[in-house]
Amino acid sequence: MAAINKFAGLDAVFPICPREVDAIDGDEQQVARAVAADEVLTATVALVGPTCRVTISRVAGADGHVLWMDHMEIPADDIRLLAETVAAHLARGFSDRRTREGAFTVSASPEDYEAYVKVRARVYDPPPDVSWVEILDELKVIRERSPGLLNVYTLESSVARYLYRTTRDESYLVHSREVIDEALAMAPDDYRSLLAAVDLALAINDLEAAEKHLERIEEIAPSNPFGLGHRARLKELQGDIEESLRIHQMLIEFRPTWSNLRRLARTEVRQGRIESARLHLDQAISLAPDNVFLQASLAELEMLHGSLERAEELYLNIVANSPQPQYLAVLGTAQLLLGRYQEARETFHRVLQQGSQSPAVMLNLADCYSLAGDSREAAQWYERALAEIDASGALGPEDLGRKAQCLAHLGSRDEA
Repeated sequence: MAAINKFAGLDAVFPICPREVDAIDGDEQQVARAVAADEVLTATVALVGPTCRVTISRVAGADGHVLWMDHMEIPADDIRLLAETVAAHLARGFSDRRTREGAFTVSASPEDYEAYVKVRARVYDPPPDVSWVEILDELKVIRERSPGLLNVYTLESSVARYLYRTTRDESYLVHSREVIDEALAMAPDDYRSLLAAVDLALAINDLEAAEKHLERIEEIAPSNPFGLGHRARLKELQGDIEESLRIHQMLIEFRPTWSNLRRLARTEVRQGRIESARLHLDQAISLAPDNVFLQASLAELEMLHGSLERAEELYLNIVANSPQPQYLAVLGTAQLLLGRYQEARETFHRVLQQGSQSPAVMLNLADCYSLAGDSREAAQWYERALAEIDASGALGPEDLGRKAQCLAHLGSRDEA
């Protein structure tokens, strides 16, 4: 985290998201190839009595030779001192880079540095029994104790948006917006807070806000490649599909990473360009064969445009290692469509047991019971789905469609 925060303040140095890097197994050159990194920063830490011996190196991505190396010893019980010392040595290692104007200097207590690192590890590699609500609460506590830790704002907003997607609880969307507003007030010209604001704007379809924040990123960091993916998504939402695809292709020429290939493939799927999407997913998987996000993208493609049996097989493999509600929900849908009603019921119950209040999951669960001949249990779940839909406030087309289905199953055909 010390390296990421230091790099975020240097001109023309853009650290790649740890989640993108952590998905790759292999040596420095393999990692660099998969994420299109010019350089890889490596670190080794050895505990020697009461001190940490730390070695950091800059390694060229093309051939693996060491560009720069430094050593330091720090007391093992002071994580903030460790972070600050690493940052100081990195400044020496990147002495040819000036500090970018508007970059925010992160600060936090040693305890909150440590707490954040531990929570982030659970977010990026969630255990099977992960509670996202607990993680959100922990991030909020860290932010309130150490308001200068910008990293926690962006992660907390992301977790809140995830909870909104899986539960449709509007309070999580409000939470995400409030956290981003605080981050922008604190660090208005730091691209990390601006990118997080774009993520939120795109998630809620606020295209005007997304445009404003992207323009600001392009002003303060014109060589930042990470805004291009957001720009491509914005163009798609604005209806300019060809320009969106052109930007994606340009980004892949500049950074042919597994994540950029996946973004292009997902865009192509939404536009019905299935064979091209398959090709780009295959290219991405060749870079990161064990990546769960790529496996899920392939499973989604099979679900919508290929074989349901293959989609079920892929999702079963995914949830065996990462039983997250979004993957379980789609697995249950595949099982429902295949007529495996008992397996589908069990899968949908697993989703709800993780705290989801999704009307779509409840409606699918009700359909499972109905198709299996259990009309009484089906009616209870249609009623619960209807109640969740009515409690969600303003209804979009999908909500209205689900409400009509529930009413029809409950006998209110005229109202449906």
